[in-house]
Amino acid sequence: MNNLDMNWQKALSLFQGKLDDFGLDKITFDSFFTTLEIKDIVGSVVTITIDTKWSLDVVEPYLTHLQEIYNTVTNGHYQLHLMTEEDFQKSHVHQEHLLQFDDHLNPDLTFDNFVMKMKERLCSAAQLEVAMQTEETRDEYYNSLVEQDHHKKEDMKSYMNGARCTFKDYDCPKSCNFSEGIKLLRKI
Repeated sequence: MNNLDMNWQKALSLFQGKLDDFGLDKITFDSFFTTLEIKDIVGSVVTITIDTKWSLDVVEPYLTHLQEIYNTVTNGHYQLHLMTEEDFQKSHVHQEHLLQFDDHLNPDLTFDNFVMKMKERLCSAAQLEVAMQTEETRDEYYNSLVEQDHHKKEDMKSYMNGARCTFKDYDCPKSCNFSEGIKLLRKI
């Protein structure tokens, strides 16, 4: 038995010693309170599970007393959070999913949107279409700069030779050796 479980069992034992103060009997304690299980501690929140919603409704009015006793046992300032085992499992699966993607995706995006964009972007035809549209827009922009005799037209020339690996301010980490792609000459 680890320290967490030992502290929880000690708190339950102290709570049981005060059943009369709380207006509870031993049968109610044995039926509901002994099934409580600490599942998680995040910061100062201790998540405790119980088997059913009905059991949760029986125990919840006494949660403040349990919290006070638990904080006395641990000499801490914890907040007890009670939920059904089923709700905990659902929440835990959701949190695991978020943790897997949290470091890689913008939190404002959804996984479904990510997959959709990935499908679009990993399609050769779509990549070619995006490249061709970008090249066309770039050419229009450059021609507009030339027509206006804008001072940025000279800067823009360095971006007119092909893919980003040809840009003066871009260091390609690894050459793809795909000359048609580099020169933007590839056609389907």
